Amino acid sequence: MSFIHISGDILMKLRMIGRLSLILMLFGIVIANSTAQNNKAWTFLVYFAADNDLEGYMIGDVAEMIQIGSSNDVNVVIQVDRTQGYDDSWADFTDTRRFYVTQQANLGGLRSIEQLGEIDMGTAESLADFITWGVANYPADKYSLIIWSHGGGWNGIGPDYDDNQSMLTIEEISEGISTARAQTGIDLFEFIGFDACLMSQLEVYQALQGHAKYGIAAEEIIPGNGYNYVATLRHLVNNPNTSVEDLLMVMVDSYMEFYSTFESASTYRFFDLHAIDLGALDAVNSALADFVRVANGNMRDVFSAIGVARVGAQNFSYVSEGFEFVDLIDIMALIEQGSPVAEVQNAAQAVIDATINSVFYTRSTDNMPGARGISVYFPILADDFNRDAYIANGAMPALADEWVLFLETFHSISSEILADNNLSMTVTGVSYLYDEASVLAPPTIQFQTTGTAIIDLQYLALYQDDAGGQYIVAQSPLAIYTEDAQGNLRSTYPDGDYQSSYTWDVLMSYMDIDGEQVPVLVEYQTRSGQFKLNGIFCWVADGTCTQASMFFDGISKEMVSLWVTIDTGNGTVTAAVNPKPGDTFNPALATFTPEGDIEQVTLPNTFVFGNTPASFYDAPALSGTYSILLYIRDLAGDLQADIAQFVVNNADMPTDLRGFPEGQQLGVNFAYPITWGESVIQDLDNGNTRYYVANEDRTFFINLEVLDAQSLDEFYTSLESFFQETVNVLQDPFPVDTSNGYSGIAVEYTYGDSGYGVYLLFYENGAGYLFDLYMPEGYDEEIFNTVYTIFDAWLIFFPVE
Repeated sequence: MSFIHISGDILMKLRMIGRLSLILMLFGIVIANSTAQNNKAWTFLVYFAADNDLEGYMIGDVAEMIQIGSSNDVNVVIQVDRTQGYDDSWADFTDTRRFYVTQQANLGGLRSIEQLGEIDMGTAESLADFITWGVANYPADKYSLIIWSHGGGWNGIGPDYDDNQSMLTIEEISEGISTARAQTGIDLFEFIGFDACLMSQLEVYQALQGHAKYGIAAEEIIPGNGYNYVATLRHLVNNPNTSVEDLLMVMVDSYMEFYSTFESASTYRFFDLHAIDLGALDAVNSALADFVRVANGNMRDVFSAIGVARVGAQNFSYVSEGFEFVDLIDIMALIEQGSPVAEVQNAAQAVIDATINSVFYTRSTDNMPGARGISVYFPILADDFNRDAYIANGAMPALADEWVLFLETFHSISSEILADNNLSMTVTGVSYLYDEASVLAPPTIQFQTTGTAIIDLQYLALYQDDAGGQYIVAQSPLAIYTEDAQGNLRSTYPDGDYQSSYTWDVLMSYMDIDGEQVPVLVEYQTRSGQFKLNGIFCWVADGTCTQASMFFDGISKEMVSLWVTIDTGNGTVTAAVNPKPGDTFNPALATFTPEGDIEQVTLPNTFVFGNTPASFYDAPALSGTYSILLYIRDLAGDLQADIAQFVVNNADMPTDLRGFPEGQQLGVNFAYPITWGESVIQDLDNGNTRYYVANEDRTFFINLEVLDAQSLDEFYTSLESFFQETVNVLQDPFPVDTSNGYSGIAVEYTYGDSGYGVYLLFYENGAGYLFDLYMPEGYDEEIFNTVYTIFDAWLIFFPVE
């Protein structure tokens, strides 16, 4: 055995180094040494591009990660870029830092490995540098990468507020990963995921081919809380040798389960997550290229069927209409069903088969039956095709030329053929019960249209102020909804000559702001059952403002979420924000200019977020002059419109009641609470039509059928067997006289375990009217008497013109 003599000076230096190491350990500072660490089973990389308004959500996700942290077998490595003004927790740093994530009681215990200063996260170089650093310092047998930020499909990831709204484009994502793989020798990532909205798109996944085995992302909006990192990392740490397939299933399932049981379930109605086998995309690309070739060759015969499919297909996103994304499988299924050309049908089916084979694991909420895993960009109108940005961003690198040619061919052939479409919209009459329209005497507008390949039919209610300005106070599509073979509702529009009518309920939406009743334009969202209000949102911290939309619960009409839309140099992104006290929202109205354009006008009334949640309510429209503008538009973008004008007088009307919208065409009117929902028309199996209205929680229904009859007694006799066979009649039928002098017959009954109701039969103007006042959850005397008193006081019959 030999000994080496150490001098006193050297010994002193070693002791000082030992003390320094102890101090560094006490303060939680870790020095990364790539050569000192052996390969672990997995390195989990996350690129947090949070230099924007999502900063607070990023902090929440990192807080999830430290509940689990790294282990002896798993490295959790992140790069975080922040900005100022949105969240001052976690030391309120605003630069870019790297962390080796360890289990901690709170974020204060998580210290950075490197502080990089301000880094532009919207470049290929920054992404490549992070991946290369992470792999070099934390080697493993398997690697995964998640890119986190706002997402906009092919528009990219970002923006980086402190670097001129810089966006990480699809091309830059591919370039950054390619550079890192070349520098590190990584063969394939196990998966590359996007904790960002709208990224489960063919344009995106093609850019990941050759870089990873799988991709994971959402076709729809990703709620602000993002992935479930606790469940994901718990599975990975507890099972470091897990297969990537098992891990992806945990990620999808835990994500869906989290939002299904979210503390405010009404906040998020639509969510999905999909794991895609990138190795199977070659077959999708090949099938889609063949479809493009066949469709382009037959476009004159199939353009209309493709247009109908585009209108009816599952679309994304539900908070913004500008993205023009549709599910690839869903639109191909509709094209296959509607195409008159067998070759196009076969080509569409081949795309469906290949895409289904590429989707490894998929889940979505039941209200998105068409969200099958992969979306595609399909602007329905040529004017909405953002061609140059699409190409510049590197979208769909394997088929960009082919897909662009398909869209251009579809648009050009549509315009050419529809040049002689004879599109028209004509208002043929306006009727209401009295000399003026009111909330209890809603106007009915009759109209007729001509034309084919229709993609839009809408109404706009316009209020004219004293200065002649016209403000849109209500609008809605007048689509026709039909069930497909799977029972899903599809929106369609009339084809050829068409006659119909629309009844405006003479209501407006209002917000109370600083004690003032402020009219607002709130749009009902058919897909979500929520209401949407556009406006301008401002962060009090730094005064930044952006376009935004409030979403309100369909029953309580209280705000459940707020989404901002950010336009960048490369495109548009959208995301949820969590307003803080002092943040503001200015609602917007839309004006109809003399030139026929629609412009948004931001109101000066400012709602300040605080303890009282934002909400709106419906009330009778302002008295004055109104127009109902009806317009129709075809695939070529041609738009035709006509206007009906009338006067509304709600001055002496009750503020809590509304009239029956279908009354004009049926010869009857009655009132019901203004808080109840819109009337519904239901086709019955026996060929009859039922009209009904219901309260907010659907515990009280007023149903109406108009049937052939010769007299009141004959009318009852014709229905007597129906009553006996369908319900439990509680007593003999008895006569009833209304406040306005109408005589009828009442049948009191129970139905099932708890249902209670009263049938009311009237014979007026040669027709039989069967009302059914029904309470499915049982009889409540106070509620029933309240509703019946209103119904009785306002019930009138009149001849149908």
